[in-house]
This record gives sequence, C-alpha cells and structure tokens, in this order.
Amino acid sequence: LKADKDVDVVEWSVWPNPTDNEVYIKANNAEQFTYELYNTTGNLVIKSSILATEAKLDLSNTEHGIYYLKLTTTTGTSYHKVVKQ
Repeated sequence: LKADKDVDVVEWSVWPNPTDNEVYIKANNAEQFTYELYNTTGNLVIKSSILATEAKLDLSNTEHGIYYLKLTTTTGTSYHKVVKQ
C-alpha cells in the first residue's frame, strides 16, 4: 500500500526542564497548536491555542511539582512531563 500523501510529523522542543517559572515550546512543523497543562491528579491547569510555531508557558502561578503537557496539532498529539522546581 502507498499513502496518497505524506503525513507531516511534528517534532517538539520543550525547555528548560526542570524549570523555575517559564517553559518554551517549539514545533518544527506546525504553524498552530494547542497546549494543555495538567497536574498529577489530572486537573487542567492551563490551556491555550497558539497561532505560531513557538510559545512561552508561564508557570509562575503554579505550585512546584510535576505536570503533564499535552501538545496537539491537526496531525496528532504529544505528551511531555514538565517539572517545576
């Protein structure tokens, strides 16, 4: 079988991790994406849609600990663990 067209795979960069207050997100092949940040109990902490390839996530109003970052584009979803010191 041959696909009619190639599916673009998005590669993500999320840094610094661990972080004190800010996390930067960069997508190599997406011009818009949505991010959702969840705490360890599964509660949604922050959600936003971005019309760019990069974003800065401000964690200054969140508690120290482990969070799960869900990044979504039209071609798929990726998950990343983020640690706030």
